[in-house]
Amino acid sequence: MRINEFDNQLTKNDLDSLETFADKVFGKVGIDVNFTRHFLDRVNDERNRKQISMGELTRLFKQEAKRFAKPIARLGPDAEAVMKDLQTDINMPFVLVWDERNEELDLIAKTVMRKKNFKTSDQEFTIESYDLSAPRDGKQGVSSWILDHFHRNKGMWHDGRNRPASREEVFNMLVQTYDKNEFMLAKATEFMDTLEAKFGRKDEELEEESTISTMNKEDPNDPEVHIQGYGVVTLRGLEKSIVRMIKELGTMADQGNFDNINTSINKGLLQTKLQAVIDTKADLQAIRKKGGPKSRGIARESLFDTLIGEDSVRNNNDESPFEKLARKYQVTLYKRAYARAAEVLHAMLQRKHKENNGKWRHALGWYVAKIADGFTNVKSSVLMPYYLENYESAFITESGGVGKVVPGVNTTVDVGPDEIKTQAKKFGNDVDKNGIPKNTHRK
Repeated sequence: MRINEFDNQLTKNDLDSLETFADKVFGKVGIDVNFTRHFLDRVNDERNRKQISMGELTRLFKQEAKRFAKPIARLGPDAEAVMKDLQTDINMPFVLVWDERNEELDLIAKTVMRKKNFKTSDQEFTIESYDLSAPRDGKQGVSSWILDHFHRNKGMWHDGRNRPASREEVFNMLVQTYDKNEFMLAKATEFMDTLEAKFGRKDEELEEESTISTMNKEDPNDPEVHIQGYGVVTLRGLEKSIVRMIKELGTMADQGNFDNINTSINKGLLQTKLQAVIDTKADLQAIRKKGGPKSRGIARESLFDTLIGEDSVRNNNDESPFEKLARKYQVTLYKRAYARAAEVLHAMLQRKHKENNGKWRHALGWYVAKIADGFTNVKSSVLMPYYLENYESAFITESGGVGKVVPGVNTTVDVGPDEIKTQAKKFGNDVDKNGIPKNTHRK
């Protein structure tokens, strides 16, 4: 330890103040914080290389309570775990002890140390944060580095010497220049997204966000996926990553961190990864349907088929919660495109309805498919329920539900408004005006 750092050593009074603060932030979940005598010795130990400060410990307890107060409380008496701060490399092992007198859990901080890549067999509660503008390891800040590789007037990426480069190439250079910490890279990706949104994305090569990079010969259903601005990852690994991120959102919801949830969904990697999975599943199904040697081994049923398959959405009465979630996700992701497509579809249906004296020449699905084909990122399977949910007219009413023949909606040359009644009579049955069988129970 350097001589001038001795003056910054923490005292017993400092720990008393820290304990008061820690009790306040953890008291909401019934936890009282205490420090051992060994903690005071270790917080000022020369082996930390750099003096652990009050600010760092205050940040540790504040962020830990904000993110993990409830999960820590759920551990219960006699549980041991470690609080970790990846930004400061501070590690704080603790044990939970039941205080019968006060009927509360005591969180006893056993020791503390500044150590990079601290290993433990106990459960870890990790926090991390990066200031992209701060210098790192003698290098300029990440945000400055990114700006140096982006033409703000042209909205294009370059290799640092004004030679054009794809965003992926710039991102890989960023990883090599700094490190592969997932949190920092996520923040860097957000900053790159902000630049593209603010100054306009001009690199046409970046139109496609994700593609199948390499097929897996041993398991065709688990190819490597190339995601622009993120890298290459297997489909299975991508799905597991999404599961972890969704679990983290659940934890944030338990803690009431809804601002963080909103940021993670709208500005983080979750949407990018979800879209990559959906697009990859769709690509696999396209390869399977095309046939040939490359299609061998690809499962017919995939996440894409299960969630937003054409037949599943067309039979809207059997739609599962997962299908609804997938549709809402698609609409949220491409909100303007679906709104515009539905507007164009509605105008065309009104025109055709008028031109053909109250009837259409084709089924609704035919018109939906034609309109969807004219829009990028609009799927007919999602557009149809979106349109039915958002538009009402003379030929689409609330009473015109699924399974009922409605003029102009599902009528054809051979199928009229009374088709259900006509077909029912062939079998000696009768239905009411809504096409529902009459009660035949005998009293």
